[in-house]
Amino acid sequence: REKQDGQKQDRQEQNEQRKEGQAQDRQDQDGQIAAQAKREQESLYRERFLREPADREDIFADYSCMKLADGLLRQFYITGWPARMMERKYEKQQEAVDLLAERKDSLDVSSAGMTQPVADALFQTQCRMLITEAMVLAMLMALSVSGSERTARTHLTVCVTRTERKIRYVKAAAGLMSALAAYGMLAVSAVGFFALIWYPAPDWGASISSQFHHMSLAGTELPFITWKPFTIGEYLLAVVGMGTVVVMLFYVLAFCLGLWIKSAWGGFVLLILLVAVNFQVIMMAGDSLQWGLYLCAQWTPAGLWWSQNQWFTDMLISGAVPWQECATAALWAALCLILLAVSFHHMKKEDIN
Repeated sequence: REKQDGQKQDRQEQNEQRKEGQAQDRQDQDGQIAAQAKREQESLYRERFLREPADREDIFADYSCMKLADGLLRQFYITGWPARMMERKYEKQQEAVDLLAERKDSLDVSSAGMTQPVADALFQTQCRMLITEAMVLAMLMALSVSGSERTARTHLTVCVTRTERKIRYVKAAAGLMSALAAYGMLAVSAVGFFALIWYPAPDWGASISSQFHHMSLAGTELPFITWKPFTIGEYLLAVVGMGTVVVMLFYVLAFCLGLWIKSAWGGFVLLILLVAVNFQVIMMAGDSLQWGLYLCAQWTPAGLWWSQNQWFTDMLISGAVPWQECATAALWAALCLILLAVSFHHMKKEDIN
């Protein structure tokens, strides 16, 4: 019996060793298959990288912005003062195109045929989600800060003396710093993981206006022309910087709404409704060819956020002036400062009832 038990145990050990060996063989085989697939993918990228740039030419050498403007005006039936503003905008853009042609930025290979997928993933997906998440987080922080006294039922205590009212100044500044710190951490982690994981990685020193990078309008591919030459790395820094302004604008608007409405949830709902109405106006104005109203509705924080994938470009039919995103940000920064000053002045005289 002991001999039989020993033989049985030996057979079990042999079976376990056989299973372990088979599992190891499968792992090795899977590793070899994955490595082979990666080598084949790299080979395809390499062949594509060498093949596609072979016939490239300088697309900005004879590029006419006025021709593009005429095409947009005819295609979308734009007339009146919006048409005149767009014509002046594209006259100014011709200077930027001439500079790009002089620098031969369109001849940058970048990531060749993978430039557009990489740019779409980085700017239209990653950056949009980054700014949107930080924007919503900033609004929630602002509403929490401005409405926390009512929520905790301590507003009567805060409003008793001027010193206690000044606590709100500190809370507003602390909330803003927290929102910006959260945005900074999100930006560093998002861009860092993108650079490490995405394959092929972006060529940070290549021009953002390479002929392999374009933007689309009504099924037509158009060159990605910025008002000044940017590399991909510089353009990313500019987008993240403008995203900081967007986060600050929504923080101040939400904070002021919380002070006036005296309700965190009410302020959040009202802010979302205002953003929804803004988008509804943009869509209805575009569908009804009311281009004056359409362009005016773009000059809002919501319009600034939504046009993120076209920042620092002509913005096609959504832009009326050069550097419109910067002008919109400056305008609303001034308006938000005025609104914040009025809100704090009202808070000083707030009735404890």
